[in-house]
Amino acid sequence: LKVRINKSGFTEENIMVMQYISIVLFAVLAIVFFCGKGGWLIAGYNTMSDNDKEKYNYKKLCRVMGGCMAVIDVLLIISCAIGEKASNTLENVFSVLGIVVVILAVILANTICRKK
Repeated sequence: LKVRINKSGFTEENIMVMQYISIVLFAVLAIVFFCGKGGWLIAGYNTMSDNDKEKYNYKKLCRVMGGCMAVIDVLLIISCAIGEKASNTLENVFSVLGIVVVILAVILANTICRKK
């Protein structure tokens, strides 16, 4: 029985398990946010005063965060499906897409989620 250990010190099986756990975690978070719950998980919102919280539409904010989690989850699923076949360029593209999704979520949270 040969166990291959990569540069990070983890076996391939350990890495796969961590990837699947991440996929399930992001899927559960997306569902929680889409259901309109989990606002206490949103950094910054949970520490706001009640006056500041009244300026935001809670349901829209949860939906935006749910969309962000869902898109990142899809990116994780695709990258796991491609696996070792992925080139460095494709990995870089997925990383940039993840960063763009997070930036877009922050922008949407601060624009469309505000009450008028």
